[in-house]
Amino acid sequence: MTEPCYTCRRRRVQCDQSGTPCDKCKKAGIDCLKERPLRWVRGVAIRGGMRGRSYEDPPTAVISSANSATGGRHIQDNGEQCGNNGFVSIPTGLSDPALLRLAPASRYYLDYYNHQICKLFIVYDSQRNPFRALISIALNSPMLLDAVLSLATRHRANISRPFADNGQPTGSELASIYHDAIHFKYRAIQRLSRAVSCPRLRMADETVATVFLLIFLDLLESGCDRWNKHIEGAKSLMALMGPEDPGHMVQQIRRFITKEIYLIETLGAALVRPRLITGFTSPAELTVPDEDIVEESFLGCPAYLLKAVRYISLQRDSLVGTWPTTHSFPLEQLQGLTATLESVENFNGQLWAAGLSSSPKASGLYALFRSYQLATLLFGHRVHDALKNESTPQDTLVLELLSVTALIKDDYPHLLKCTLWPIFIAGLECRQLPERNFVMSALEKFYEDTRCINVANAAQILQNYWVEHDQPGADSAGWVFGVSHLRHDWLLV
Repeated sequence: MTEPCYTCRRRRVQCDQSGTPCDKCKKAGIDCLKERPLRWVRGVAIRGGMRGRSYEDPPTAVISSANSATGGRHIQDNGEQCGNNGFVSIPTGLSDPALLRLAPASRYYLDYYNHQICKLFIVYDSQRNPFRALISIALNSPMLLDAVLSLATRHRANISRPFADNGQPTGSELASIYHDAIHFKYRAIQRLSRAVSCPRLRMADETVATVFLLIFLDLLESGCDRWNKHIEGAKSLMALMGPEDPGHMVQQIRRFITKEIYLIETLGAALVRPRLITGFTSPAELTVPDEDIVEESFLGCPAYLLKAVRYISLQRDSLVGTWPTTHSFPLEQLQGLTATLESVENFNGQLWAAGLSSSPKASGLYALFRSYQLATLLFGHRVHDALKNESTPQDTLVLELLSVTALIKDDYPHLLKCTLWPIFIAGLECRQLPERNFVMSALEKFYEDTRCINVANAAQILQNYWVEHDQPGADSAGWVFGVSHLRHDWLLV
């Protein structure tokens, strides 16, 4: 450390500059901040024409207010004054000087990311939210900032898209938002392409974080075909990172990204072509911890169940090219899968939920756990059926999973955004029209809450699957292969 940390300066104590964190902060048990932290306020600005405005205002209102306040002049992100048809530089309520270089539209969408996106992709929003921690890094990384802004603009554009609509945006305002979303995404990918070609930048945390955010952008856009490439790229980049101590905050972000990539690829791989994902590998300092922290989790699925899903997927993959067949598989393979399913069924979800959070959150977390537990059991039993060339009734598990989904939808609606994987598996097992209608209603509510287009696509996939499954000769166990034989690789989480 070349200069005293901000925390010591703020506390008016002499910093020993020993590292990050410094010994003074470490001994005091407080966060060691190198620079003054961001101070977020409600709205994009605290003074001037944009005072009190935030993500709830449409961008055209923000732009109009800003232009009227300064006679139509505007400042680009690089600080260059431009003509009469753009945005205007305005005072900001945030203390970081880097914000002063941003155009008003960028500050608007950064505020939108802070208030909308950060809470969307986490079980419970809090001050520990890792998505929000990325903002301070993004302010010093144009590449990561573009990824952040692309998430915000795409989500804002999706607000006007109905659940069952696959059409193009209509109206000049909506078309402009879509244009902004494409613009920020294009810049993020172009800068990412240059970064991975640079030996220094390809090992930078902002490069990995950019790839990580592009996975979530894919959920907002479609959930189709690009997510697995981003996952493979992120894993390759993380493997290049050295063992040096990057500092407490960056280490937390690295750990979060590692855990969530593990989660996404585990659940995603269960419903795509076998062996599409290479399997998670990371250097020793980035090993995936077993600890579950819901304030730092995208979906809240317990690490214990993820290991089971991973094992079941491996057993499914062993059947590639042989199912259906009369070939008998090794007894130890069947016994191993049976033992895994028994272990999943016996896992104490109530104790798990109580250990993560006190009431009233614990009851909601248990419902969330139960949905993943039941979906994992259904997945495992269908792979077990495939191994034995049989099809066993799973009506009890299906009905309970639908019941738990209804409970979450009605009593814990803020957790519904975490349950696409269990809902989709329940839908694959539904045989009756009332059950299918309920699944569609749950997915529609899910979409209204999140505006992730992969949810709308999941609904279409299920409708197509039901038509196919209702044909004579369809196999109940076949969906563990049939879904993976779709024309695209869908991320259904």
